[in-house]
Amino acid sequence: MGSREQQDDDPLRQLEEWGRGAERRVRRAHLRRRLTRILTWPLRPVLRPGHIVAILVVAVVGGFVWVNRPAMFSPAGGEPGYVAPSVPAGLTASAAPSGPFAGTPAAHWAEGAAGIALPAATAVNGFSKAQVADDLAAVRAALVAARLDHRLLVDHDMSAFLKLVAPRTRGYLTDYYEDGEGLSIVTVVGRDKPLSELAPRVKGKLSFRSVTDNRGRRILEVISNFVWVYAFADGQVALIHDRVQWRFYRAGDVRTADLGPRPYRWSAYWHNIDCAAMERGVLAPPGTAPTNGVPVTENPDNYYDPDHPMEIPDTCS
Repeated sequence: MGSREQQDDDPLRQLEEWGRGAERRVRRAHLRRRLTRILTWPLRPVLRPGHIVAILVVAVVGGFVWVNRPAMFSPAGGEPGYVAPSVPAGLTASAAPSGPFAGTPAAHWAEGAAGIALPAATAVNGFSKAQVADDLAAVRAALVAARLDHRLLVDHDMSAFLKLVAPRTRGYLTDYYEDGEGLSIVTVVGRDKPLSELAPRVKGKLSFRSVTDNRGRRILEVISNFVWVYAFADGQVALIHDRVQWRFYRAGDVRTADLGPRPYRWSAYWHNIDCAAMERGVLAPPGTAPTNGVPVTENPDNYYDPDHPMEIPDTCS
């Protein structure tokens, strides 16, 4: 098990709070290796030095992966409304529950961005109704770019997604992606196992609350909790379930580079995936290689439930 910490030594920046997000990398071991590799990175000037948030990811072949962070959230906010249907570029909508999705819980789910409904915005402590609405829309746009946009899914181009998040977060998100750990926050599909022309199916919700950091600065926290189901050209489907806490600071409380959506803590698991591809940060349906992990005893349909616990068995070991 390895770990890494990063810190900006600029004394001016040290005048602000430091944040370190910790990511536990899911490095799927072979039979000899069972422990997860841990990676920590800084969530720069928003938290006090020494504050570390852990993220643990475990992948499953033909199965799942789980990412677990410490402190779970208890979101508050209105029930989501519905948004106009939108289908990612390069994909085709199909209303009929046929093809790869037939017989799965996702057969009747919304397609593409239509599955990301915005809750009614209300004012919360420190943020007006308009600010909450803007921040909810910003998270929705980031989710579309991270999980549904052709540029990232197929072209492996992070630029559109990175433009939508706080500038100071772009470096560690890029490192996370380039290290092959990106599946817990973005979706990349291998070119050797392409997607079908059907739009991904999406189910989940957004919620929000007002919190403070350890310096007393007011934060709007938007929590996204979604299951993303992708159909592949070979007729198989694979899913990702992620929960992400996105943080927004108020102008004047932090530097300009810290304004905008900041992925603060996140967790995820994957189901019906190829372990070798997952090791490279790529989503693909399972191949023919046997698995040596824990046998799956739970009904696989349960993994489609956005309320399913994030911890699941490791069938890739």
